[in-house]
This record gives sequence, structure tokens and C-alpha cells, in this order.
Amino acid sequence: MQPDREIVLDLSRLLSRLFHATPTGVDRVEMAYARALLRRIPDQLSFAAINIFGRYGRIPNDKALIFLDHVDNLWNGKISIPPKSIEKWQYISKIYGLMWPQSVPENSRSLRIFLQSSPHHLTNQKLMASILKKKRLNLSACCMTLFPLVILNMPVLMELIYI
Repeated sequence: MQPDREIVLDLSRLLSRLFHATPTGVDRVEMAYARALLRRIPDQLSFAAINIFGRYGRIPNDKALIFLDHVDNLWNGKISIPPKSIEKWQYISKIYGLMWPQSVPENSRSLRIFLQSSPHHLTNQKLMASILKKKRLNLSACCMTLFPLVILNMPVLMELIYI
């Protein structure tokens, strides 16, 4: 990957599914993208999300990694969602506090590419336009149709990033 590229992976779908201990196929796709990109281009990868209040922003990589590990543990049955209402809200508050969107940093790279591996909020044109314009992103791509190619051959995605 060219060093002047920044890939911003949106984790909104995974964040919106905190009450679900069993992942859907779309959830697994988003997780697979996050893990694969972390292995391949960790220095060019950033994370973002829209929380339940509609706030969009960056998620620091260290916090995103904790979140991804947490989701993996939830899916694998190593942890569970608290059954009682108060404990459940404390759990949600803790995760949303961890994943609270931060301001988008100034762009020091020539190209920022926004990757969304699920169609989570792509139909909200006003929101997407705001994200692309205000957050200084140059390109947006939904990768659901690329997933089989990426799993078999990660360089397919890397070639798209070389735009």
C-alpha cells in the first residue's frame, strides 16, 4: 500500500449489534475486514463509527482493538451480555464509552478512503455526504460484494486502494 493513503474502516454495524451474541454474516464480514486490514496495513488503517446518538468520528486504534477482541469473545461465548436490566445498561455504557467517536484529525496523507463493509447507513444520503465532506474523505466504498474476493485474495482489495 502506498504510504500516502489512509484507509478508514467504519465499525458502525458491529457497534450497533452489542445486544446480539450471535453474529450475522454481515457482522462476520465486517470483523473479517477489520482483522485482515489490521494484519496487512496497520500503519495506514484508522477506524470510525456512528454511535446510537448519531455522532460520527474516529475510534482510536487501541480502543477499536479492545472492542474487536470483546466482540470476538462475545461471539465465542467467553463473555456474555448481562441478563439484568441495570447490569445490561452498565455493560452498554462501558462499551459505548470505549467506542465514543473522537474528532477527525487533520489529514496528513494525500488520499483518505472510507471503507464500509456493510450497508449499515449507506442509504442515509445526508449522513454519508456529511461524513465524506466534513471528514475530508476522498473515496467511499462498500465492500460487501468484494468480500469473497478479499478472503481468497487480499491483494484484490489492495489493488482497489491504489487508485
